[in-house]
Amino acid sequence: VENPTVSDREGAKELVSIGSISAASLQAGKDIGIVVDTIAVDSIYSEFLRQKTVEEEPAPSEEGEEESKPEEQEKEKSAGIPLKINQITVTGKSGFKYTDDALEKRFITVFTLESLDVRNLDLTQPEQPFTYELKGTFDKYSPLAISGTCAPLAQNLSVDQDTNLLNYSMLHLSP
Repeated sequence: VENPTVSDREGAKELVSIGSISAASLQAGKDIGIVVDTIAVDSIYSEFLRQKTVEEEPAPSEEGEEESKPEEQEKEKSAGIPLKINQITVTGKSGFKYTDDALEKRFITVFTLESLDVRNLDLTQPEQPFTYELKGTFDKYSPLAISGTCAPLAQNLSVDQDTNLLNYSMLHLSP
């Protein structure tokens, strides 16, 4: 697919622009679910804007609505999803721009993604972690490297991650 975009409503500015996305060796079946060898994304970019908002009271829940019980949520969480992806890669001119106008002083940061690699994503086995590695730069001068393993659908969420961020102003983290 070449140059797809995603927006939140008709006529709105796109939320995400993607140069191209491709999938290699796609299989699907009732017994195996969806199995993909490689998904390659080239040039994915987005801009996020947080605007000042007026505090609103939460809407009251309607009578008769039942919240799902924790044990039901745990069963759903550990059931797995019929999807396996051997590798996901993101390359090209990728990243995002984040602007926060809700603060007293406007905050803007730009992240440029150099590479993202996800391997062995098997959601049919929620307890099995997948590996990931991300490299990029905030505001041209602050390199970021993240690598680790994660099992987001496991009975007990599992994340083992190393993060390295250099030269990033603490003012950006606590304005």
